[in-house]
Amino acid sequence: MSHEAERNLRPEDSRARGAPRTTHAVSRVGLDADGRVTSVMWGQVDTERNAWATDETIAPVADVVAAIHNGDAVFALFPSLHGHLPDRRFVVVDYADGRETIALVGDPTFEREVHDMDRIVRSR
Repeated sequence: MSHEAERNLRPEDSRARGAPRTTHAVSRVGLDADGRVTSVMWGQVDTERNAWATDETIAPVADVVAAIHNGDAVFALFPSLHGHLPDRRFVVVDYADGRETIALVGDPTFEREVHDMDRIVRSR
């Protein structure tokens, strides 16, 4: 992600410690020109059945930020030969100009970064 100097990973909210309230998965992302996440295709996941609990919908990144602040877990799904596989968790990122977006937790990982995810394609 560009603009490393202007972002700060926000520590998890105290409500987010322990078991998540709800688990969501993000299968596609919309990115701005600088590679920041602006929208997602996501849905709630039934972790016991390892299946979608809701239909996937396209939502602004602000909805994901709110879910994480609420204590929900949000994971990235990466394309593979066997469909999409869950991998890394998202956290909230604050920028110097006051914007919030999301980024993946941890050090950069080969083929497991936001730019490796499938993209939201909007029809014109």
